[in-house]
Amino acid sequence: MRMEAILINFHSISISGANSVSAVVQYEQDVTPDVIFGSGNANGSFTTDRRNGIEIGLRGKLRFNGAGLPENTFNSNSNGTYSFQAIVGPTKTTPTPEWSFEWSVNTDFNGTSGGLVLENLTYELGLDADPGPGTNFLVFDPITPNTPPINAPFWDHSIGTNATTNGNGVEAVDAPGYAALIAANNVAQNSWRYDFFPLGPLAGFNPETPRTYAIYLLARNGADVVARADIQILVGGAEPVEPGADHLQCYDIDWSTKLDRRTVNLEDQFAVRENVRVSRRAEKYCTPVNKNGEGITNPDSHLTCYRVKGFKPKRKVKVENQFGEQSFKIDESELLCVPSTQLEVTEVNKGHHHHHHDDE
Repeated sequence: MRMEAILINFHSISISGANSVSAVVQYEQDVTPDVIFGSGNANGSFTTDRRNGIEIGLRGKLRFNGAGLPENTFNSNSNGTYSFQAIVGPTKTTPTPEWSFEWSVNTDFNGTSGGLVLENLTYELGLDADPGPGTNFLVFDPITPNTPPINAPFWDHSIGTNATTNGNGVEAVDAPGYAALIAANNVAQNSWRYDFFPLGPLAGFNPETPRTYAIYLLARNGADVVARADIQILVGGAEPVEPGADHLQCYDIDWSTKLDRRTVNLEDQFAVRENVRVSRRAEKYCTPVNKNGEGITNPDSHLTCYRVKGFKPKRKVKVENQFGEQSFKIDESELLCVPSTQLEVTEVNKGHHHHHHDDE
C-alpha cells in the first residue's frame, strides 16, 4: 500500500530523536476527562501530546453529512491524518467545508503539572491555508483573551475540570465570566471550522480544492513549549506532507562534561567509514530558530555536535536555498550532530569562564 509507506514517516520529525523522551504523540486517543462540548459528541480519534502534566488533543470530524447533520465520524487514518471530501457541506454554502476540527486543552490532566489552570499558560493555534505541500499558517492564541490578530474579549469554549462529564462544559457569555472560568478551570475545548476565520491566509479558503491542511496547537509556560499536537486534514484524496526541516542556530560550547570514549560506524552519501572516534566533549549545540517569522515546526529538535576524525571526500556541491543558488567545495568532515532532548537550561554566572577543548 503506497499510502501506508508515505504515512509511516508522517511524525518522524516530531517523535524521533529529540522528542522521543519528552513528547508522547499518540493516535486514536480519548481526551481527559471526556468531550465536554455540545451534546452527543463522542470521545476518541484524537491525536494527543501528553507532556509535563498537560494534554493537548486535535482531531478532524465530519461536520455535515448528507443530511447536513454532524456525525461522530472522524475518518482518522490512525497516524495523525484525517480524510474528507473536497465538497461544500451539504445544506451549506461555500466556503463551508463538510469537515471541522476539534481541539482540547487540559493543563493538569493527571495531577502532575502543579495544578496549572488555563490562564497560567499561553497557546498557539496554527491553521494552514497553503494549497500545495507548503504551509502558510493563520496563527493566534485561541484561549487567552484580547490577543491579536483575533482580539476576542472572550471565547465560547466549553470549560471544565477533570470531573466534568460528557457535554457538560460551561460556556462564558461575557468577558468577566470568561476570565473567571479560565482562572478556575483546567479544561477548554471547542469544535471549529476554517470558514469561521476568514482573515489573513484563510481569507481565500475554498473547501472544494483538494489540499492537505496542517493544524497544530501548542501550549507555552513562559517561553517554553510544554505540549504540542499536530494533525493533517487530507481533503479530496490529498497526500500527507512531511513537516519541513527547521532552521537551526548553532552555538559554540564553552565547557562540557566528558563522556566515555566511543567509536561509531558512519555511512553517508560520500563514504562508509568504520570505527570513527568521537570527541568526549560536545563542540556545538544547535537549537530551532524562528527566522523572519517563518515559525518552528518542531521546537524540540535540538542537536548536540561532537568532533569526529576527519575524512576529505573531495566533492563540489551545488545547492539552492532561501538565500539563493550556491556552489562550494567540501573539505574535511568535522562534526557528528545527534538529536538531543533538552533536559534543563540554567543561567550561568557571567564572571565564571572555562574553556575546554578535547581533541580526541
